Amino acid sequence: MAQKFTLNVNGKAHSVEADPDMPLLYALRDDIGLNNPRFGCGLAQCGACTVHMDGQAIRSCITPVSSVGDAKIVTLAGLGTPDKPHPLQTAYVEEQVPQCGYCINGWIMTAASFLATKKKPTEAEIKTALEGVKCRCGTHVSILKAVKRAAAGKARSDTTQRTIEEITARVEESVQTFQQIVASTNQQQLGIEQVMGALQNIRQASQQTAAGTREVEAASANLTELAQALMTLAERYRH
Repeated sequence: MAQKFTLNVNGKAHSVEADPDMPLLYALRDDIGLNNPRFGCGLAQCGACTVHMDGQAIRSCITPVSSVGDAKIVTLAGLGTPDKPHPLQTAYVEEQVPQCGYCINGWIMTAASFLATKKKPTEAEIKTALEGVKCRCGTHVSILKAVKRAAAGKARSDTTQRTIEEITARVEESVQTFQQIVASTNQQQLGIEQVMGALQNIRQASQQTAAGTREVEAASANLTELAQALMTLAERYRH
């Protein structure tokens, strides 16, 4: 009995109504319209139907659609874009690998999953990883060259990426240090401004005090003169 399934394919959600036992390959090709995975043998023996499920290469011709669940499915169409192709896609073009093209999906998807975990594989490791994928046109030598080229390019890309990350980290550290210096300088400037303000207040207070002192001195002098005048009058009255 058909059931509804939501498949996450190439970053998008797709609603599919199918029998739980229906192979994922059929859902991808017939319901979603992605023709990169091919039907070759239906027995997981040729690799033409290979897709990635959560990063792992699987044979979609024997994978029931009901077993996918929330897993992320990636097909060859989602591996790269025309503007930013996957290193393997670029290498296949540079090595002029394709003949009939029917098996390309299986070779690239299998190799891509392998290279995602193996940074610098040997030729023997590449051959072992690609066992089980068939090419009826006999382009195995070109395929091996393409995978080796992609692996070398990916290694350089990873090194470049690490270098960029290190430079970015250093720049960010320098920016933070500069910001701290600026903040410290601003604080010092603020401190100087506060000191200058305090000095100005002291100067004004001193001026006010001085003016007040002069007033007191004048008043004292007046009082002294008045006292002397009173004392003179008192002496007159005594006599």
